[in-house]
Amino acid sequence: MSNLPEKKLKVGDEAEIEAAEQQKLDQELLDAALANETDKILDLISRGADVTHQAEEKGDSALMRVAAHGNVKAISALLKAGAVWNALDRQHKCAGDYATDAGQQVNNKLINIKHRNKQTNITLESNRQDIGTCRDL
Repeated sequence: MSNLPEKKLKVGDEAEIEAAEQQKLDQELLDAALANETDKILDLISRGADVTHQAEEKGDSALMRVAAHGNVKAISALLKAGAVWNALDRQHKCAGDYATDAGQQVNNKLINIKHRNKQTNITLESNRQDIGTCRDL
């Protein structure tokens, strides 16, 4: 047994540790999205990564990054987990713009259709129209 006193965490220390752990999870989600690692993205979502988190420098989100890759499974998972479909980065671009810029027009439509269905319950027939990017809405 050691004669050294046990170091006890203060309430503020615990909050700082939790914040640091959350920040690490959020950064891992952004990194996984950039690397287009679907399984890792799904794991991080289940572990509580903030799907609305945006990178400090560019302001891009995990949804924006996977939209550029055309990763339908990750796009769907992020939207289902609460990712903001029309959040803007520092250049005022949203996930739909990232998809379009990368030649992923179908995924741009998926992002907008999923949002519109969730928010306004439009019918499948109305989803067949070309809805453009978030700048067009």
